[in-house]
Amino acid sequence: MLQYPYVDQHYVPHVQPARASAQVHRNVRALLSDELDATAQLGFLIEFSALGVRLLRPVEDSLARAALVCVAVGLDALGDELQRLGTQAAQRRLLLIDDLVQLAQLWREQVSSAGRGLDLAALVRRTPPDVAHRHAQLREAASADELPLAALGVELELGQFAVSVGPQLMRACERKLGAQVFVGLSYLQARTDHAALGTDRLHARLDDLLRAAPELGQSIASAGAQALRAHIEVLGACISRGRHLIENDVLETASRLSA
Repeated sequence: MLQYPYVDQHYVPHVQPARASAQVHRNVRALLSDELDATAQLGFLIEFSALGVRLLRPVEDSLARAALVCVAVGLDALGDELQRLGTQAAQRRLLLIDDLVQLAQLWREQVSSAGRGLDLAALVRRTPPDVAHRHAQLREAASADELPLAALGVELELGQFAVSVGPQLMRACERKLGAQVFVGLSYLQARTDHAALGTDRLHARLDDLLRAAPELGQSIASAGAQALRAHIEVLGACISRGRHLIENDVLETASRLSA
């Protein structure tokens, strides 16, 4: 990233270990390899979508508040970026809802027997796992600072991860579940596209900031690294829940669905 020398010097060294660890983490390997069979992969996608519907709602609000704070102190460009990210989170939340419906239909067709489907409302209402609470708290804390600069690191690292892993994950899903799975991958596609298109803008905002205050690089990177590690753990929780989806209490009969 020669065009962003201050990012390279004052930010990347502090976040690189977390990035490298994420790429080889057991949760990521499971999703991209054949460790998970088709049913477990579909279960993961369903659980990830259901959990995401809940987790993205507060992200929309916290990024909007952070944007207002940045604009109020004269950081207009950063405020605009955070507002854009909040708007995109709101758009992707709607995609997650649609994906959940589409993936549940695939579950009914490929996994369920005797007309048993999934109670989607129950899936979304379930208590999130502890790692999801931690992830949400980290994102909220980054945006709630008196000067929410840490939000820049959080959004940058989660976006970088989406760009690097998103295409691989979609290919793995297609390999295991067939091309029909793409009807339920609109969130993943949008997340990857949004992150790819916005990475340069985020780097530019961070480079401008670190040019003026290079000492902020480590704390911003620390917030990003923590959020990335928490995100990887959320993936693991969704893998675990997905493996046991067929055994839990969110199944419903065809008669209930048609009632």
